[in-house]
Amino acid sequence: MQAKNILPLLASGFVLGITVRSFFSLSLGVAVLCFFLGLVFAFYGLVRPFHRHSALLPVIAFLLLGAAIGAGYYHLKVSRAREALLQIPEGRVQLRGLIVAEPDERDTYTRLVFLARALHTTGGVERIRVKVLLTVASYPQFHYGDELEVSGTLRVPRSSSDFDWRAYLAKDDILFESYRPTVTLRETGGGWFFIRALLSLKRAYVDALSRILPEPHASFLAGLTVGARKSMPTSLQETFRRAGVIHLVVLSGYNVTIVAENIMRMLGVFARSGAISFLGGVAGVLAFALLAGASPTVLRASLMALLVLVARATGRTYTVSVALIVAGLLMLAANPRLLRFDPSFQLSFLASLGLIYIAPQVERFFTFLPQRFGIRGHASATVSAQLAVFPLLLASMGDLSLVAPGANLLILLFIPATMFIGSLAGVVGIFSSLLAAPFAWAAYALLNYELAVAEFFSRLPFASVHIAAFSWVFVWMIYVGYAVALFRLRLRDRKREHTSI
Repeated sequence: MQAKNILPLLASGFVLGITVRSFFSLSLGVAVLCFFLGLVFAFYGLVRPFHRHSALLPVIAFLLLGAAIGAGYYHLKVSRAREALLQIPEGRVQLRGLIVAEPDERDTYTRLVFLARALHTTGGVERIRVKVLLTVASYPQFHYGDELEVSGTLRVPRSSSDFDWRAYLAKDDILFESYRPTVTLRETGGGWFFIRALLSLKRAYVDALSRILPEPHASFLAGLTVGARKSMPTSLQETFRRAGVIHLVVLSGYNVTIVAENIMRMLGVFARSGAISFLGGVAGVLAFALLAGASPTVLRASLMALLVLVARATGRTYTVSVALIVAGLLMLAANPRLLRFDPSFQLSFLASLGLIYIAPQVERFFTFLPQRFGIRGHASATVSAQLAVFPLLLASMGDLSLVAPGANLLILLFIPATMFIGSLAGVVGIFSSLLAAPFAWAAYALLNYELAVAEFFSRLPFASVHIAAFSWVFVWMIYVGYAVALFRLRLRDRKREHTSI
């Protein structure tokens, strides 16, 4: 075996180990056993280099070693979380700490990620460091960096049969939750100044949209540009789900990647230089990251979107693919729970792979569409991203939108312009509603069209079907099928290139 193949095998094993440990509760002893088996296979391959299975032994050895490291690392992360649970007893407590994330404002309540740093006990004040999810009333409003005193009942998050709520929160190191505690504001202005400034800008931007646009257009644009959809009616969200365009208002890398791709293609129509279209796409991603508050979710999505833009602009698919995989591995090394319990990470990674690998193959089926205005590229990008994420969406949500390809094709073509004009309207609207009016009118026309398309497709018979208990085994089978199909297409293309020479 060549030395250059060792690292990819270890990385593949690392991901495999995290994947298996995410779905099955295995002891640390299993990881240790796999590690020693890997060493045995590696040693046997060295002492018997001419054995008939000598080529396969190193592959198995390094896969087992990587899997052992991945599973063991995941196990240690989970064990640390269990130790942290012992810092606070369940029941009535009094805590003091800081809001460390943007408040999640809903129709009738608000969720706060609260970092408890002090626990008041009968013996005095005990220093701790535990995250708690607080569910409080919509008013008074709290902000990132506020220091609070909380008195209420803590409990470990409860999971249901169809959703592991506890593990979903644990991926962000949230170990407890408290419903409607008594909350007292003690100080403001804590946390990181840069994050606080970005979130203040985001609030001002969303408020400006509410002043210059009616509902649901304002909420739709806020969700589209910065992932804020607090006032979007439930009926409209259901319309988007049935039409298969809910990803537009969900803060994930899926919409960031598609929109960045389409911004670059749209600018490519008007700009002769490929550098201008590439820089336009990069600027769009960076603007989104800043306006959305630069949270870890946003930064992960933006990084993957930027890698896709580099791949499309340079044509160096292999190099950028390696960079994308390395970025994914580093993210998993920082937080192994992302692989199973973070939909944003999953959608970001899959959509990025879809645009890098699937889009060039899909584009050959759209030769009947014109190249003008980037229509053909837009169609292939949309369909390839849909293909890449639909097995995951089917397993996690159970809803399959049969009209999603058509709805996305008709809507996504106008999304870059909507985001650009709408963002201008919102930013200018922070200072003057009057000056923002021309941009708001143009954005309103585009938003009205997109809402009408979503409404039309959602009302079609059998627009969406529910598939109960879609097994993760089928998801993996579909993705293996994708990989095999892409590999065969790649081989066929190489044969054609060779014969043409």
